[in-house]
Amino acid sequence: LDAAKRLAHTTALRTRAAAEGVRDISNVFHKKRFFSGYFYRLVIAYAIGLLLAMLGVHLTDRGQPALMYIAPLILATILITGKRKGELTVLWKGSKTLGLADKIVAEIDLVGPGRVGVDP
Repeated sequence: LDAAKRLAHTTALRTRAAAEGVRDISNVFHKKRFFSGYFYRLVIAYAIGLLLAMLGVHLTDRGQPALMYIAPLILATILITGKRKGELTVLWKGSKTLGLADKIVAEIDLVGPGRVGVDP
């Protein structure tokens, strides 16, 4: 049973790696790759924003909207990370896959469900 689980897990990793264009799956969950993405940085920005909101409440003795602190930090982190990685255009316009999906949905809306690609 353990061997079957390991085989299924390895197959899933290989499938995911192939979809991402990675040939060597040994670094799919590598630390360096995890810390180079958006998630880690956004979690830190969120935590800093939350701490700033708590500090604002403590200093003013009044309620503060947490999003006033969190949202700018999150947006700034996304923009800075996107700029450094050269992904601002993709972040703004979306990926080519999303554009293709939009075209397919538009075609379905025009032609009707079940009739995509069928000549009238």
